[in-house]
Amino acid sequence: MTEINTLVQQLSSKIDDTRLAVGVEAISGASDVYTYVKAAATKTPGLKPVADQLAARFQHATAVKAAPAASK
Repeated sequence: MTEINTLVQQLSSKIDDTRLAVGVEAISGASDVYTYVKAAATKTPGLKPVADQLAARFQHATAVKAAPAASK
């Protein structure tokens, strides 16, 4: 039974590592898209509402991330 527990713990650790890596890649990609849209919105007025929506989303994510740190 101990061997099975060890294997399950190893698998769980690998799954956690994969989820973290995927999350980092997703955030990085979203940040790149936001940067491109924000720059393009200065020359393409139709992108301004999209840039504003992304800005609000990123501000919300920053506020949520900062909240736990402030409570320490």
